[in-house]
Amino acid sequence: MMTLKDLFEPTAIEPDSETERTCGSCLERKNILEFYRDGKDSKGNDKYRRDCKDCYRKQRLSERKAKRKAEEAARQKVQAKPPGKRGRPKK
Repeated sequence: MMTLKDLFEPTAIEPDSETERTCGSCLERKNILEFYRDGKDSKGNDKYRRDCKDCYRKQRLSERKAKRKAEEAARQKVQAKPPGKRGRPKK
């Protein structure tokens, strides 16, 4: 059985090499091609995102769904108001 100490104990992550790195989200060791580029460092070397393409896509999809849900709720709230009470008050 796993204890709380086991859950919160830091895991040893191998340092990144030129061909592989560890994803910061799923903690899997993957080929560098499975990470999006994120600019260049001061020496002109490519930098890569900390999360792999799969984790990045999952995160973006969940953020997009949450944003759509919030926009739909706001739209419903505006449509529920009586017609004279929508928007700014008239001068």
